[in-house]
Amino acid sequence: MEALAPFRTHAFERFAGDPQPLPYLSSESDQARGGIDLTLEVYILSQQMRERELSPFRLSSGNFSEMYWTLAQMITHHSSNGCNLQAGDLFASGAVSGPTNQSRGSLLELTWHGTESVELPTDETRRL
Repeated sequence: MEALAPFRTHAFERFAGDPQPLPYLSSESDQARGGIDLTLEVYILSQQMRERELSPFRLSSGNFSEMYWTLAQMITHHSSNGCNLQAGDLFASGAVSGPTNQSRGSLLELTWHGTESVELPTDETRRL
């Protein structure tokens, strides 16, 4: 958490209509300390792109401050369910997705569960 301190941002807020967490995951101090302002980008480099010496293509860009859960809530939930988290453990948050199509955080979301295609600069497409 110390390493993330410089990236703290505005007070953490959920989108309107999102359900609120259970009381054991609610903390005024956690909400007041805010989200974490980290931009995450997803790139792809296909074989055709490598052969044409093209740069990786950015598929999406999102921000960790738009996550549904704060880091403290994720860690609290895991540890309250018996997960034996230890100092130094690698912790994964899952897909970091935002409110726009360009901020969908996984290929599954980018293709809208396989109903849409992702177009690459080589005229290739990706679809799940």
